[in-house]
Amino acid sequence: MEKQRGDVVNRTVTNVRELNLQQINLSVTIAVLGYVDTDNAVKSVRDKVRMTANPKEECAQEVVQAGVLRHREVFYPYWSLMPLLLLKDWMPGLIERLLDHFYVLENIL
Repeated sequence: MEKQRGDVVNRTVTNVRELNLQQINLSVTIAVLGYVDTDNAVKSVRDKVRMTANPKEECAQEVVQAGVLRHREVFYPYWSLMPLLLLKDWMPGLIERLLDHFYVLENIL
């Protein structure tokens, strides 16, 4: 699944770069979202994780703001996602152990 996401992101970045080379003014913002308080997300993982969902209104505001300002990517919630994403390649075992503490395995397996 993560490989598929990576492929989509790589194709998107490649396509945007091609458009830039052709001097076509198009902005694409990639949003990396954590656990957001939407009906589907809460219903799907409510009993499987030990964390609180982040407000969907604030998330929507961050995504729209990033798109309007033509940012390449936006992370929400920034302070809980960004350090994990930066460290995951350098210390994958540590990050996996940290994340394991947020899951309720009895409800997943």
